[in-house]
Amino acid sequence: TVLLAPTTMLARQHVTRFSERLAGSRLPVIRFFQGMSKRERAEALARFGAGEPCIAIGTHALLGKDVEFGALGLMIIDEQQRFGVGQRGALFTRAGDVAPHVLVMSATPIPRSYANALFGDLDLSELRGLPTSRPPVETSLCLGRDWPEICEAIRHEVDRGGRVYVVCPRIGPATDLEDPETGDETRTDGAADDAALTTFTELSRIVPSLLVHGRMDTRDVARAQDAFRSGSVRCLVATTVVEVGLDVPEATWMVVRGADRLGLSQLHQLRGRVGRGQRGGRCLLVTDTPNERLRILERSSDGFEIAEADWQQRGSGDLAGSLQHGHLRFRCLDLARDLDLLRVAAREETAFSKGVR
Repeated sequence: TVLLAPTTMLARQHVTRFSERLAGSRLPVIRFFQGMSKRERAEALARFGAGEPCIAIGTHALLGKDVEFGALGLMIIDEQQRFGVGQRGALFTRAGDVAPHVLVMSATPIPRSYANALFGDLDLSELRGLPTSRPPVETSLCLGRDWPEICEAIRHEVDRGGRVYVVCPRIGPATDLEDPETGDETRTDGAADDAALTTFTELSRIVPSLLVHGRMDTRDVARAQDAFRSGSVRCLVATTVVEVGLDVPEATWMVVRGADRLGLSQLHQLRGRVGRGQRGGRCLLVTDTPNERLRILERSSDGFEIAEADWQQRGSGDLAGSLQHGHLRFRCLDLARDLDLLRVAAREETAFSKGVR
């Protein structure tokens, strides 16, 4: 079994939880990501190639050309929206002659994956709703000109014992914002790091804060995250590197500057970082240009509803190629308008296929 995660932070979290739950069993949990010694990596590769029973948990390192699996039975891709088509397909080329079972997981499927489910190419399992003890995160749109007041509200929340994320997206022309495959921002760059540094400087004047961005050493990032998790510092300024993998139940607020520069999926993922504990969560989407796209997040906390809205706005892309957004063109069919018809057709096709078998 292989579990692929988009960040080292999330992969480490999976290793810890799997190791705890499988303690005392004969099934080893093998980590495979940045920071391994050469000897540890070589031993892992040998076990993978020999087809030894294990659970391999790692990041993009699992996609390396030197990685081969002798008997891959199950492939799990966590936070599937963070991987491109080529990256997800790369694991299949390492699996040998027998295709593995595949499980992909996402709180907000990207348009292409959502369309695949609609067309019947994926069997869909839905985990709807929140744990009974967890209320939905309250989401509000705020204007950028109100930033001084927002900073004061952050200080007040920290004084009350809350913990606050402040996220800064990449800054640049709209044409530079989208990944060519996913349509979302999937990595940080210097502009995002500089924006986070500016915000950090502003907030540090009124509340003790920490900074996390893509140009920091991984050990410094880990130390900052541990301090935020322990509560020794209660305000964490970051780029979108905190989108997945940082589980701090005591975090209460998520503030996103330039929210209009991020996709609905990313914003919903960021919002999911807060409100996981006893106190409710709040998400402030700060933008100079409020629009209907962002108001969807004000109205709904349903990841499937948000994924459908994202699909209708951005399109599903090329279902047979690598592009993961963009509208398909038909002479008569309008996928958004004729969604019920598409679902009926998918059910009929599934029933027909089972009958043929």
